[in-house]
Amino acid sequence: GRGFIDFSHAPFVWWPPLFPLLLAGISGITRADVFRIGWFVNVLLAGVNVALSVIFFYRIFRNTMWTYFGVAIFAASPGMMKLATNIGSDSLFITFILISLLILGIGEAISRKQFAWLCIVAALACLQRYLGVALVLGAAISIFRESKETIVSRFRNAAVFSAVALAPLGVWVLAHNYLAYHTLFGPRNYV
Repeated sequence: GRGFIDFSHAPFVWWPPLFPLLLAGISGITRADVFRIGWFVNVLLAGVNVALSVIFFYRIFRNTMWTYFGVAIFAASPGMMKLATNIGSDSLFITFILISLLILGIGEAISRKQFAWLCIVAALACLQRYLGVALVLGAAISIFRESKETIVSRFRNAAVFSAVALAPLGVWVLAHNYLAYHTLFGPRNYV
């Protein structure tokens, strides 16, 4: 009822809104505590990320032994363990990165359906973390590089992808952050 505010009751402008909206939405439906939901979501996402890493490593190595080895390192790494037991937006961002990498493939041009899914996943990644812009840039370069079309079509496809994927974040930053609080990404007073 107070709009987007952070834990200190300041305007929520430092981060994009997807993870808090997800937690608040699930809390609103289940009436469960947001902290319990955050923990449950991150534990669930840890399993999803391990499953996605199985597919990812198998596509890279095409060998069961190396796939198991890669997944074991991924799943048992201290960083992944911390993310699974923490309440933070990192696990969901990793999910979006893995899905994007699986859609892009390795050295393959993508279909129109994959293009649409990639736009959705990249837009969600941007709404999850401002760093999602790097995912959009990398995917746009991949779309341009792997396409077998003319140079003009390649530029067009990369530009359309970038515009569609960045549009929701642009709306958030301009309509919420700038118009309401006169800042794009939050105050940067580090003194």
